[in-house]
Amino acid sequence: LPILDLMMLREDYRKFCKVIADELPDELLFQAEELQKNYHFNAKIRLKGTKFQTRFLRQFPELEQGLFIDIFPQD
Repeated sequence: LPILDLMMLREDYRKFCKVIADELPDELLFQAEELQKNYHFNAKIRLKGTKFQTRFLRQFPELEQGLFIDIFPQD
């Protein structure tokens, strides 16, 4: 399974979080601690309608768990 991680400076990450949800097509979802009350993981862009689940993530059935790209702020 190919993996893709994106990293950006913290200032750019904050800007990104403010605009990304409105810019994504309907089949993609942005998840981030800054936007979702019960989400406490690194930010991700997920492909809706897919499934990528680990034993750990099975504990959180309420969260979307499709294929994803990780997004990390860098300080």
